[in-house]
Amino acid sequence: MITLPFHNFYEVGSVTIGGDASVRINATKTLIGREQNAGEFNFAVRDANGAEIASGMNAADGTISFSAIEFTGERLAADVKSGAAVAAVDGTQITYRYAVTVGEREDALPAGVTAVVSGYAVELVIVDNGAGELSASVNYPADANGSLSFVNQYGAESSAKVALSGNKVLKVASGDNAPDITGKYTFALTGSEGAPMPANTQVTNDAAGAIDFGEIEYTVANVFGEAAAEEPAEAENSAGAEESEEAGEAAEFAEAEDAQPTTREKTFTYTVSEAGAVSGVANDGSVYTVTVHVVDNGDGTLTVTKQSAQGAAEGMEFTFTNTYSVQPVGPTDPADPNNPVATGAVPMTKTINGRDLRAGEFEFEMLDANGAVVGTAKNAADGSVDLPGVTFDAPGNYAYMIREIAGNVGGVTYDTVTYSAVAQVVDNSDGTLGVAWEVTGADGELVSAMAFTNSYEAAPTSVQISVGKLLQGRELEAGEFSFQMRGANENTPMPETAVDGVQTVANDANGNAQFGVIGYTQAGTYRYEVSEVKGDAEHVTYDESVHAVTVEVTDNGEGQLLATLKYSDDADGIVFRNVYIAPEEPEQPTEPTEPTEPENPSEPESPTAPTKPSTGSSSQMNNTASNRVTYVSSVARTGSSVALIVAAAFALIAIGAGLLMTRRRSE
Repeated sequence: MITLPFHNFYEVGSVTIGGDASVRINATKTLIGREQNAGEFNFAVRDANGAEIASGMNAADGTISFSAIEFTGERLAADVKSGAAVAAVDGTQITYRYAVTVGEREDALPAGVTAVVSGYAVELVIVDNGAGELSASVNYPADANGSLSFVNQYGAESSAKVALSGNKVLKVASGDNAPDITGKYTFALTGSEGAPMPANTQVTNDAAGAIDFGEIEYTVANVFGEAAAEEPAEAENSAGAEESEEAGEAAEFAEAEDAQPTTREKTFTYTVSEAGAVSGVANDGSVYTVTVHVVDNGDGTLTVTKQSAQGAAEGMEFTFTNTYSVQPVGPTDPADPNNPVATGAVPMTKTINGRDLRAGEFEFEMLDANGAVVGTAKNAADGSVDLPGVTFDAPGNYAYMIREIAGNVGGVTYDTVTYSAVAQVVDNSDGTLGVAWEVTGADGELVSAMAFTNSYEAAPTSVQISVGKLLQGRELEAGEFSFQMRGANENTPMPETAVDGVQTVANDANGNAQFGVIGYTQAGTYRYEVSEVKGDAEHVTYDESVHAVTVEVTDNGEGQLLATLKYSDDADGIVFRNVYIAPEEPEQPTEPTEPTEPENPSEPESPTAPTKPSTGSSSQMNNTASNRVTYVSSVARTGSSVALIVAAAFALIAIGAGLLMTRRRSE
């Protein structure tokens, strides 16, 4: 929704000049040669565009009354627009000036009447006091003494006078504060050879716009020469007779009856040129020519007529029209306080909380009072914003709204603040425009800067650290091994189920163990240690390694945190390896073989008669006898010894097996 400052329409009353109003155009009519009759002379008031805005008529006493001209706010505005009026602003007061001409309708003059003074330049002034009230006044030519004096001549006289006057019009092509050009232009009058001249041949324009050279008097002498003005030679006197005198008179009378008056005529041209300069005003540049035709009627009287210059206003002999205009100003914008073209601009800044600002990532727009986009701009890396400049070609108040265009940059909350900027463009009365910005916030108060602040918050991310469990030597059972994860310090994020900064989990049947989800809301480096909890499983050797895990959390600048896991020694993951060594089974004793039955001994051979041992041979005998005894006795013992050995063997085997089982259990 676009909200722009609302400006109420300004309403004013009305004021009237002429008619029954207290302010009127004062004018009188003088007729030389006879009495004037009421209503026989007609007058018109015309504006700078030549449009008739009032009419007038004489009374028998010469007073001229004009019809009423009513001025309203609507008319004033329309007349300024059309060029019929020029407006000048001074604070809250506006002055409207109408350069008008008041002229006699010469085409409606009675027979025998010629115009001597037939027109004037007058200024009608309407003032708006800024409080809805209008007042009116009339500025007359400098030498008019507050009243316009129109003079006509009835019949011919020996001399005739013609007023040579014109008016100065300042048209306004653009702007609303045209300068006062009173006395700023000089007008020079030159005449053709022998042309009678007025007393003043160089004059300036007055406040009413009048250019008055005064009257030019024409006589037979200054038109046709001194000789032509001499009296005819006197007739010679006759000392003689009355007869002769009477005869002469009779002859003259007869000639007069038959003769027609001898007439002469002469035409004079007058040129009027302009000089001078006013800032912002383009001069007319024309040289205007006025023609005066003088006729000697041959009876001692002169008839003088004049032809006004082309384009002259009614009742004027010439009209100079200059044009005031202003040059466009700009470009300027409300966010450029260093631009000398305008005042009141304030800096425009962009900041973002939560991360660094990047050039060109945010865009702004300036809309006019109709909601149309005037232009857009993006932020610089330092946060400054240069709005597009606007060029103004006319005075007035121009309202704009500045706001940020909501984009879709991830993680960014856009500022919805809007600022109103009004450019007060004024006509400096010298052809230039001045611009003053007023920048206000949502509360309507003036601001020293247009600040837009966005906030950035990246969406959180998370990781889940898991470990693998390998058991060598037998199959793994679910939940038989436990693992712990602890953070580097108390500020290190941990899963929700962690207790005192430590989380313990157990493996599943497949050897997987997963710690809880760890959430991160800020970028940073987070470190963890993961280890196996040493248990008491029989015949299991536990992995006592401690694995370091680093989580790098980064902000991608587009509204998302990203997490990367890094394991110690650049491993791809965490695996704990345990070893199970099964106890050795005792060797089973072999079954003893059944002893074989001894064969029946063969009958011994009959012993031979012993020889009588020699000395020293008794020992051999004894040994022999002894051997035999031994043999015989060993065979006997052998049977009984096997049984004992077998029994002892079984006993030893049993004892050894028991000792082995005891040792393995202890392991």
